[in-house]
This record gives sequence, structure tokens and C-alpha cells, in this order.
Amino acid sequence: MVEKLEAKNRKSYTRSNKKSAGVGDFLPPVPDKGFSSQKGRLAMPAKGEIVGSFGRHKHPEFNSYTLSNGISIAAPTGSDIHTIYDGQVIFADYFKGYGNMVIVDHGGGYFSLYAHVSKIMKKVGAAVARNEVVASVGDSDSTRGPMLYFEIRYQGKPTDPAAWVR
Repeated sequence: MVEKLEAKNRKSYTRSNKKSAGVGDFLPPVPDKGFSSQKGRLAMPAKGEIVGSFGRHKHPEFNSYTLSNGISIAAPTGSDIHTIYDGQVIFADYFKGYGNMVIVDHGGGYFSLYAHVSKIMKKVGAAVARNEVVASVGDSDSTRGPMLYFEIRYQGKPTDPAAWVR
């Protein structure tokens, strides 16, 4: 099936090359060298102890399961939260269940989410650089005290942040 699609693309590319290049013409994809190339090289967004991990967890007392799409980092209230990579703030407000939250778009379909923050330092639309302070640790809507809940998403799907940070 993949071979048929690739052959079809080669045919359409060959035909479109006979005319001059313009808007709407087929161009081969350019590999993403941005955020996706940083796996395992990013700094933690806050200093603290990881108290909650990514994935499915069984509750020892109630014999039920919960799913965590990110990691929880226990840290003192007011500690700085840094962006993990360059990007643009696309959300900076209260969100039920997450408390005050900041979402940064890193391009290429990658987003980072910082929740339970006490103070948001950046507004929607702000460009941010790697390791720039975007918020401070808090306990808004947190049941476990002051902490940072942190997610990385690719095309809307959560990925394990532990694989990305060192």
C-alpha cells in the first residue's frame, strides 16, 4: 500500500515539474529538526522531586486504575517554572482540574503543558525561549499540595515526558 502511494506521488511530482513552481505545487517534505530532535536533551521545567509518573496506575486501596498523561513534580510554592524549548504561548489561564495552566506550542505538532501554577508570567501570543520563566509553582486545583503537573503532547496525544527530559 505504501509503495503504491509513493509511486503515485512520484508520478504527480514528475508531472508538476514540467510547469514552473508556484503555490499549490507538490514540494517534497522537509524533515523537522526542531523540537523532535531534542528527545532526551531537555532540562526539567522545575527543580523538585518527581512524585507522579506517566501512564496507568493501580490504586492500592480501591483496586481501580487512573491514567496520568504527564508527570508531577513536587516543588516549593513560588519556584520558577521554565519552558523546555522555544515556542509560543497559546494558552495561559485557569482550566478546571488543572488550575492555572500554560500551554506552549513548540512547532512541528509538539506542545508542552504546565499546570497547577500559582502565577502566570506570560500572556497568550508571547514568544518564549528555552529555559525562560513562564510561571511559578503553586497548588491551584492540586490535591497534593504545591507541585507542577507537566505534559508533552505530539499532535494532541500525550507522550511520556521522562523520555524527553534529563
